[in-house]
Amino acid sequence: MANTHEVLLYRGNWIIQYDLGATALSASFGSNASKYREIVSILEAAGFVRIQCSIFRHRRGCLLQHAINTVRLIRRLSWARGTSPNGAPHIRSVIISIQIMPYLDVTNFVRGGRLPNIPRF
Repeated sequence: MANTHEVLLYRGNWIIQYDLGATALSASFGSNASKYREIVSILEAAGFVRIQCSIFRHRRGCLLQHAINTVRLIRRLSWARGTSPNGAPHIRSVIISIQIMPYLDVTNFVRGGRLPNIPRF
């Protein structure tokens, strides 16, 4: 079993996804666009690239520690811990996940081969 230090040094295709409370931000600041740009700037400066609207993956893979340190920068934003006047959070969620191995590689199937066996967990 790995200790905490070993886990933090685990290198992989770490993904950071976030969900901002757009309505809460608009209620507090009049607009949410600048807040989204702040988070995107932090993620891009740390080497993450957008793969979907609010989902970013590190372009070359990184240590879990790097992903956590990037989230720490988001945490330091002055508005991150706040809520709107009606109590809704400015940040609904921030999740770190990993894309380490494919569950089922169907490349050969798409190219005309047979469907591979479905792995068991």
